[in-house]
Amino acid sequence: MAMMSTKVKYRGCIQVTHWQPSTAQPRPGILEANNCVKRIMDQTKQSTEVLLSCSPKDGLKCEDARFTPAKIIMRSSVYEIAHCGVDVSRPRLFTCIIGTKGENAQFFCHVFKCESKDAASQVTRAVAAVCTEAFQNHKQAPQAQPQRAAAPQNAPSGKADPATLARQQRMRRQSLKKAHKKPTIQAKLTDDWFTPDMSRDNSTAKLQKARVGDFLVRESKSKPGDYAIGVQTGKNLWTGLILQSADGFQLGNSGNDLFDELTDLISHYMCNSFMNDDFGYPLMLRLPIRQEQQQKARQAAQAPPPVQQQAYTPPAQQYAPPAQQYAPPAQQYAPPAQEAAPPTGGWPGDDVEGMSEFEKFMDSAECRQETDDGGVAAATAGVASMGGGDFNPRAAAPPPRKTLQSQATAIFSSCTSDAEACVSGAEIRPILMKSGLSIGDLGKIWMEVDQSRRGKVDCDQLALILGLMGQAQSGQAIALEQLDPATATTPTVEGF
Repeated sequence: MAMMSTKVKYRGCIQVTHWQPSTAQPRPGILEANNCVKRIMDQTKQSTEVLLSCSPKDGLKCEDARFTPAKIIMRSSVYEIAHCGVDVSRPRLFTCIIGTKGENAQFFCHVFKCESKDAASQVTRAVAAVCTEAFQNHKQAPQAQPQRAAAPQNAPSGKADPATLARQQRMRRQSLKKAHKKPTIQAKLTDDWFTPDMSRDNSTAKLQKARVGDFLVRESKSKPGDYAIGVQTGKNLWTGLILQSADGFQLGNSGNDLFDELTDLISHYMCNSFMNDDFGYPLMLRLPIRQEQQQKARQAAQAPPPVQQQAYTPPAQQYAPPAQQYAPPAQQYAPPAQEAAPPTGGWPGDDVEGMSEFEKFMDSAECRQETDDGGVAAATAGVASMGGGDFNPRAAAPPPRKTLQSQATAIFSSCTSDAEACVSGAEIRPILMKSGLSIGDLGKIWMEVDQSRRGKVDCDQLALILGLMGQAQSGQAIALEQLDPATATTPTVEGF
């Protein structure tokens, strides 16, 4: 019996997209496998040493031997293998596509890294030999199964009648109609996302230049009565079906929720994630640009007028202190009346000739600013000589310096935070994209800061993201360890 068992590194699994079954190609092949490898290599490198085995009885199995007992990462029947082979551009990678045909066919590509290209070729030949043996065993198996003895007419057959089965199916499907929370966004068939007559090629071309989360819904040509949906996921496009039946509308396979109207389904997935984007973060459908701008305009019109902040119009006393602070009482400069003026030549006992140089200077007319008439010069003369005009404290104060923390606070306050004082990546992504950086750079920057992969950040983490964006805009390498938030340059973000 053909068997295979070897140690390899498991690089990950990704769903096969951009492929539709046809009579000529009912299952994905080498082109789809190569496309999946490129998408996996663009993600963060994650590899686990596993034991890969294959046999006609147990199928293809991938186990992590670090656990006791071994943790099974993947196990599939050999009849579910649609394709296996060596990647064209990376000959050390062994790829295997697993899935089943049918109405809701879904295929996933598993990628393994071998020690050498010869080892990858040996794994491919071993898996092919196991599949060949399993097919031969299937052909040699007896085709006709022995008939069971007829059950007595009065005894229950153990199988429900068709009417009972149909009623149970309806009850099961009706149970999928959950009491969903009312969405905050209401989609309409008049919005730009509903294009029933658009062709698949035109839909794909339009979504190639769209934002992450943008989508289009059109009538399916291959399955009349249903709708096809295409979504921009960051680096690729995801396509699926919206099934329509007497029970309602449903996204994808039969395990998803049911909705009475197509607009109810779209509104629900505008507020709830149904998959992850190409960067690994929750993805929700997004309103088209025109409807999004209209919604923001309505919200701005309904918002109350902003309250004038007292901080920007300070009271006059802050800049015009009471007169007594700058004009001290006269008695401080005029000795009491009872103290008589010293006679000419000084008070008895004063030794004018014995005064120190400092005392002579302090007693001089230049220091006392005496004028011809004996008065004291106005203190404002010194101020006027310095400024040459009126003194304006607000004009003299330098403008506050923009920092990463102040910019992060401004952006953070414009978003809606959750109970943990965090904002989600889906909400803050449109603001960060106004920096002009590519989606790939923004994804790398986000993963550099959100290392726990929560899909949301707080205000301090947002400041670090802005610092890394400043590095990218200035042409520097994105490096968190070289970032000093106190001195880093703030990035250019439209509106902030």
